[in-house]
Amino acid sequence: MEGLSATENLFEKWMLFSAKNDREKLADFVNCFQETYKHLVDLELTHLNDGYSEEGPHFTVLPNGVLQVFSTQLYQCSESIAQSCDLDTLHFASSIMECLIIITRNYDNVPLVASCEFVKYIVSIASIVISKIKDKSCDIDDICMFVKLVIHFFECLYDPYFIWRKRIKGWSMDKNRMKYKPANLHVEVVPFFFDCFDRGHLPFDLRIRLLHMFGAIMCGSQNNALKVITPATLEVLLKMLSADHVTGPTNELRQELFCIKDLVLKCIICMVHVINLASIDQRQVEVSHVMEDYIKILLKKEDEPQDEQETHIQLAMIGAINEMLSCQDKSSLQVIMVSGGTFDAFISLLQKTALTGSEGQTLAMSVLGVMNSVLSGSVSAKVCRLVSVLGNQLSPVRIC
Repeated sequence: MEGLSATENLFEKWMLFSAKNDREKLADFVNCFQETYKHLVDLELTHLNDGYSEEGPHFTVLPNGVLQVFSTQLYQCSESIAQSCDLDTLHFASSIMECLIIITRNYDNVPLVASCEFVKYIVSIASIVISKIKDKSCDIDDICMFVKLVIHFFECLYDPYFIWRKRIKGWSMDKNRMKYKPANLHVEVVPFFFDCFDRGHLPFDLRIRLLHMFGAIMCGSQNNALKVITPATLEVLLKMLSADHVTGPTNELRQELFCIKDLVLKCIICMVHVINLASIDQRQVEVSHVMEDYIKILLKKEDEPQDEQETHIQLAMIGAINEMLSCQDKSSLQVIMVSGGTFDAFISLLQKTALTGSEGQTLAMSVLGVMNSVLSGSVSAKVCRLVSVLGNQLSPVRIC
């Protein structure tokens, strides 16, 4: 096939597959497709730092029926892997995943890809192979690669502009220029997220990527965000935030736990912003519930022995409240925080702290700064706080 362009070569291989409907010929097409567009499978999202994002091939230039064939093949892979964790099948499923990522890197293709049944099949495969990590009955590197591809595919579907990734870099974005919508969240994704963490044996890299996926879903669209913010997913985040610090001869595990908690905080901040903007009938979780459990964890940390990293996490949790207040409807959030006992919790934190010297001063300054932010510019919050104090002094009945 010398002298053929990349596109012509792809169609040549597709025609050979179509003529024989042979798995080997399909593998040739898939491998050629991967090789032609391999730069678009960017699991580390390095293209964001390059300042531009190249698009994948438009569906109008793809061979007819390619998505249907991929869907059928993933279904067959899921059926096969349910019987045994065959590496050849997993590799083939990973190759198809790369093709789907390439295709979704064109915004126009997202609705079409989302309308197929890919998510159902790949969640089925991912759930099966993840269960093999603990008993090591399948190669862990191959499993991790497949799951990484699945997670990245979800980011491409539900946050095609990578708003979450850009936001945590501190980049500003003009949403008016984002004319394409993300896919609607598939029903399999939230249980998949919960189950992954519920298993408790995921490698650090996969946990980080899953948290990024969660953040991406929240940032991609308000509608999807309200679907993914559930009591179960909140429980996952809070459980990771409250996890005991790790001790050992090396700092690696402690550093990993610190990175996870830092990313969890970013997710919770985004979660509070989303819920606070939503109407009551849209919410599955209330801000007051989030803050109540959040403060419990913060106070619990004060009662436990602390190392330097745990102190940093405690200060980060306090500082995160300032970031929560950087939202459109700040005043209502201020009232929720005051009436929910956030103020009293901070006073208790200052009274109970075992930190001394510069660390104690840093804690005090952080707490006072947040307390000021909670009350700043909100007459309602100040009145609520005043009534709360008077109520505590004059009557056991809670007034606010």
